Parts: sequence; structure tokens; C-alpha cells
Amino acid sequence: MTSVLDADMLQRACDITDRIMSGVGPEQAPHPTPCGDWTVQQLMEHMVASTDFFADAAEFGEVAGDRDWPDYALSELLPAQRRHAQRMMRAYRVPGVMDRPMTILAGPSTASFCIQVAISERFVHAWDLAVATGQVFEDDDEDIAQALLASPEYVAINNQVRANDPPPFAREVPINPDAKAVDRLMAFLGRDPAAAGMTNGRRP
Repeated sequence: MTSVLDADMLQRACDITDRIMSGVGPEQAPHPTPCGDWTVQQLMEHMVASTDFFADAAEFGEVAGDRDWPDYALSELLPAQRRHAQRMMRAYRVPGVMDRPMTILAGPSTASFCIQVAISERFVHAWDLAVATGQVFEDDDEDIAQALLASPEYVAINNQVRANDPPPFAREVPINPDAKAVDRLMAFLGRDPAAAGMTNGRRP
């Protein structure tokens, strides 16, 4: 099992997203999520758009500021997620891609940094969706959370983003340092695993 923030780990994060999105029932679309005022459907729409965004960054080296972002019906979200995930993975499997510069909305970046954010977006929002729809994460997911927490670049950029006014996510939630990595990652990103009904990454 890899602990490197690379294309193999991105594929695993995509697989987790696919598994959780596949478990969402249409009756759950209006349910609340840990993501502010977003409903389950709105969170899934964001997840698809994010996958499309990072697929563009990896495939073309930049995300066009004037591109159109399609709207999807609920039934179209999972197929769209799979389509964009396949496109993103093909681009991140190209030899030498990790040495390429990439430009995203925040400005010039690198593929090695963008893939960290892409992994985080897949993984963290899959957790949000799991909490909202009564699904669980697996123990095998622990090393993804551990790898993100162990990346100084990832931790630094999230602390920097949190300092924005207004911050895009809540302040860090205190948590036992011996808690599982998934719980510690979510607490770092302003989620409260206990309040979400989770215990060590699982529903009791």
C-alpha cells in the first residue's frame, strides 16, 4: 500500500469517491452535509466540478478562466464523475507529468502540488458525503489521510487558505493526537468527527 501522494494514491481517492457516490440514494439529495449550507446534491455537483477542474489542469496545464461549467441532473452526476476521473487519471499517468508546471485559478503551480489538492478534494469530500448519507470509510483509507497530514506543503497551504476573510472552512477542531489519521485530517480541516456521528472514522 503506497503512502506517496502520486497518481496511484489519486486513483485510490477516485475509487473511494466512486464508492461513496454510488451509495447515495435519490431521496438523500436534499439532505444536509458537513459542508456549510450545501445539500447532498450540491456537494456532489461540487465534487464533479472539482474533478473536471483538476482534469483540465493535468491535461492542458491550466484551467481556462472563461470555460463553461455544465449543469447536471442528479442521475448524471456519477457518470460525469467517472468520465472526468478517467480523464484526470490518464493525464496524471503521462510520463514526466509531475515535473510540469500547472496554472490554476490561484496562479502558477506545479503538478506535484496540484495532485495533493486533487487527492484531498476527492478524499475529504467523499468523507463529507459519507457522513451525510450514512456510509463508512474503510481502514485501508487511513494512509491517504496520513500522507496528506505528513505533507508540509499541504498543511501550509490549508493554514494559509484558512486565514482568508472569510475563511472557506472552519477553524481546526481539537482532537486526540492518537486518533486515527482520517479523524485527525478532518479535524484539521474544520470537521468534527464526533459531531458528525463518527468514531475513529466509522459510525458506531
